[in-house]
Amino acid sequence: MTQMKRFMGSIGPSADKPDEHTNSFIPFFLKLEGDDQFPFAMALKTLEELEQTAQSESELLEYMMEDIVFTSIYATFYEHLFITINENSHLTLELIDKFSETGADRESLIAQQTQHHFSYILNNGECSGCEACDNHGDVDDLIEYYQTGDLVFFINLYLGMQTITYALEQLLYDTLPVRLDLTEKITAQAILEFRQYIVEYTDKKLANI
Repeated sequence: MTQMKRFMGSIGPSADKPDEHTNSFIPFFLKLEGDDQFPFAMALKTLEELEQTAQSESELLEYMMEDIVFTSIYATFYEHLFITINENSHLTLELIDKFSETGADRESLIAQQTQHHFSYILNNGECSGCEACDNHGDVDDLIEYYQTGDLVFFINLYLGMQTITYALEQLLYDTLPVRLDLTEKITAQAILEFRQYIVEYTDKKLANI
C-alpha cells in the first residue's frame, strides 16, 4: 500500500493520535515551523510554482495527480529504507549513501510506474496490461475525484503528500546522519505515527486556510 492510499484513509480526526513527546521524530518536524525549510511551507511553495505553470484548472489537476502518485511511490521507498536501517543500524551511513547514489535509477523507475498509473486513471480504471497492473488498486480512489474535477480534494492530497515526502527526506538526510542513536527507534510503527501526525497537522492547517 502506498503512502497516498494511507493518507487518503487517514484524513480526518484519529482516535489513536500519537503523542509528539513519545514519538522521537515529531520534534524534528516541528522545530522548523516558521522556517522556509519547514516541510509544509515547502509543500505550499511547490504548489504555488505548479499553479504558475498550469494553464488551466484541468491542467493543474492533472499535474497534481501525477505528482501525488509519484511522491506516494517515492515515500514507500523511504519507508522501506528506514526499516532496513532499523534492522541494520551499523550500516546506517552506508545505506543512506547508497540510497542517494541510486537516486537517478530510482526516480526513473518511479516515473515509469507513475505514467502507468496516470494512464489508468485517465482511462477511468481501464488497463489492457502494464507493469504496474498489480498496484493499480492503490490509485482507484483517485478516479472518481478526477472524473468530477475535484480540485480542492487534489490540492489537499497534494499538500499532504508533499509535506510527508519532504519530512521523510529531511529525516533521512539531515537528522539520522547526526543522530545515529535514533536508528533503533525508527520502526515501522514509529514511521506510521510520524506520518499520521503529519496528516493531522496538514489537515488542521488546510482547514484554517
